[in-house]
Amino acid sequence: MEKAVISIKNMSFTYKETETPAVQDINLEIYKGQIVLLLGKSGCGKSTLSLAINGLIPHLIEGEIRGSVETCGINISEQNSAEMSKKTGFVFQDPEVQLFSMTVEDEVAMSLSNMAVPLDEMRSQVDWALETVGMRGFELQDPASLSGGEKQRVAIASVLARNPELLIFDEPTGNLDPVASRKVYQTIKDICSSGNHTVIIAEKDLGALIDFVDYVVLLDKGKIVSTGTPREILQQVELLKKCGVRVPACVQLGLELQAKGFSYPKLPITAEELVKPLGVFKTAYQSDKPNLDSTAQKGVVIEFDQVTHQFKNGYKGLDNISIKINKGEFISILGMNGAGKSTLVSHIIGLLRPTKGTVLVNNEASVKFTVAEMARRVGFIFQNPNHQIFNDTVHKEITFGPKNLGWAEEEIERAAIQITRVASLEGMENKDPEGLSIGEKQRVALASILVMDPDILILDEPTTGQDQNSLDDMMAIVAELHRRGKTIIMITHDMDVALQYSNRVALMHKGKILWQGPVQEAFFQKQVLEQARLNQPEVLKIANLILKENTFIRDLNQLRYRLFGEEESVI
Repeated sequence: MEKAVISIKNMSFTYKETETPAVQDINLEIYKGQIVLLLGKSGCGKSTLSLAINGLIPHLIEGEIRGSVETCGINISEQNSAEMSKKTGFVFQDPEVQLFSMTVEDEVAMSLSNMAVPLDEMRSQVDWALETVGMRGFELQDPASLSGGEKQRVAIASVLARNPELLIFDEPTGNLDPVASRKVYQTIKDICSSGNHTVIIAEKDLGALIDFVDYVVLLDKGKIVSTGTPREILQQVELLKKCGVRVPACVQLGLELQAKGFSYPKLPITAEELVKPLGVFKTAYQSDKPNLDSTAQKGVVIEFDQVTHQFKNGYKGLDNISIKINKGEFISILGMNGAGKSTLVSHIIGLLRPTKGTVLVNNEASVKFTVAEMARRVGFIFQNPNHQIFNDTVHKEITFGPKNLGWAEEEIERAAIQITRVASLEGMENKDPEGLSIGEKQRVALASILVMDPDILILDEPTTGQDQNSLDDMMAIVAELHRRGKTIIMITHDMDVALQYSNRVALMHKGKILWQGPVQEAFFQKQVLEQARLNQPEVLKIANLILKENTFIRDLNQLRYRLFGEEESVI
């Protein structure tokens, strides 16, 4: 019988200075050539289990470990992490924790240099790894100057370059655009096609990996709650929802269609599998495009007038941008990594200043104000919460802004309690944010801004690190702020979130706005979406396949209504 590459028996791990195990009673075997997904919401134990498999636990991360973990024939408790690194490669959730060289090519070549790989072979491996992740042409750039998604691709390339036996990825595409994400996962699959590599991917979403992974390990509260193939796991809809995992729309609809009498040979897990057996489908309800709650024209609060921003290296982050954002609007800025989205919103709060053109906020030039002064008007949630969080407790982080604005102590505490509750951070007030998951840190960052009640809120990739339950909770907060008249500007790669919550969309590419307009028109701009390297939202793709028309369907409930005449799920 084939020996397992990874063998875990009765393993539990408790971090130093905590009482509850992060993972407990773990029993798992993984075999050579498998692509295994560790699935679950933020804080479920995915990252802890990954770190133990790699040997960083217990050697570099302190805590109490029980049971045994054997990786590539090595007992992790008996071998240091330096020796383990010869057989394993680890890509962290936050790329910045593993990038420290002055150029991209030096970063990718570093591990090869440490292993004394000959120069010609090193050059070839570096070129291959950068080509694989779509970063050729960036060899001489400083990793610190790259976007979040570009940094992640460099981190992945630095691991791929040395071709380890075991590859472990902790949410490796959390900051990547959909096309780049697909390319990375396809690359991982290609690497494994020889059967000589084993891959473990820790992720909160199964949708993008349905046809990539062989085996799924579902975790919740530090324990394994189910295992099986993707199709087997997806049949457990209620368990997935309980565990905070997004259930693809095609799976939900497939189960509902089966309940309505449609026969499937197997549970459909792609839009094509869902639609193909249906033939001609007569919808139970027909209507015109829904009349959205379009935001009334209440005056322009932000205006870019022919704005160009040229960085010191000559690169144009913005190229003659002109756009107006109205008070009370919810606009999503969409585009691939490096399209200029973050550069655009950084001008609103004064982190960047235009090389040419003018940025107006409430009819005043943004250059007139310091960043601190602009923060009183505009709340900004960074893509990476580690750039925003610096206090040693969650409570101190949330109350920092109001204290600096001179609020009364009683008013600060009242606001902090309310925001802690709505951001689902109750019980974490005295925790050090450094020990929280990325998703939890993102909610802390959101709470630290919302507590000051800004009129304009900018969210830079708010879905990063969020499981479905946390994302739903956070977006419910944002949606309520929008209903109260706040202006919301959201940068996101999540097309379904943009479709569901936005009134207007701007599509960007290479520092330019390719298209801007109502959300009900945005996702039918096929040529523009292709140029911007964006995919049509899943629910729209399914609707078009079933209804055979360019039908605007904002979310799954609207599609159910068109098909069944029912607003709520039958599940």
